[in-house]
Amino acid sequence: MLNDIYHFEKLSVACVEMDKLCTKDGFLNKSGVYAICDREGGKFYIGSSVNVHKRLIRHRHSLRMNKHENYRVQNEYNKSGESKFSVCLLEVCDISDIVKEEDAWLFRSRGYSELLNLRPTAIQQTGVFFKETRDRLSASLRKRWAKPGAKEAIAEKIKGMTNGAKPFKLVDPNGVVHVGTNRAVLCRKYGLSTGQMADLVNGKHWQCRGWRLPVPHKKCHEKPNLSKEEIIEIRKLSETNWWHKNIISKMFSVANGTIINLTLGRTWRHIK
Repeated sequence: MLNDIYHFEKLSVACVEMDKLCTKDGFLNKSGVYAICDREGGKFYIGSSVNVHKRLIRHRHSLRMNKHENYRVQNEYNKSGESKFSVCLLEVCDISDIVKEEDAWLFRSRGYSELLNLRPTAIQQTGVFFKETRDRLSASLRKRWAKPGAKEAIAEKIKGMTNGAKPFKLVDPNGVVHVGTNRAVLCRKYGLSTGQMADLVNGKHWQCRGWRLPVPHKKCHEKPNLSKEEIIEIRKLSETNWWHKNIISKMFSVANGTIINLTLGRTWRHIK
């Protein structure tokens, strides 16, 4: 078993069952090396983080959602269950020494089949750059800014930015045209849904609460109105060829959802 091999629980700074992680403060605001241990299967995973508590919380969430990045850990979790898992803080160290210390623990564990890590060595994932890297990036930025016209070009680029907002032109139910770039302000003023108005501008719908585009979007295949004869014909076709709703929607230039709602009686109920 695991405790006979490494004695993690005795060597660690703090150790607790995985399901009780939030109730213990031995991991809070600490950077260092940690281990996730399967007490029943005798297997373990070694990792490191600048904030061990947050990292272990993310591990537990991924395991519960069955979406952990390490399939070996996920398989052991599914096999043994969370109640058989524990987490241990093996060593508290400075942020700059995290990778080195994790490598040392992995080197001691190398050769054991109980190790669940996919990589034999640790990789830099802390977002903290070494001095050589910082100096190289700094020299590259100074060289870029020293080029003639570099500052003016970036200033012009920033001046033309609209924070990702697309200019829009919409017609309200009274026929008044509204032009702008901030849809959120327009939606708050008239009590509209920002999501629905975004779909309208992007061509997913042809209208929203009477609001429409001056010219229908090229992506929009929705017709403003269906005649009574078309509605009856669509229902007849859907009853005999339900699996051909995509073809029916293209025949009448409407969305698939329109065909489904019409057939199920959610819309146009007054037409039999």
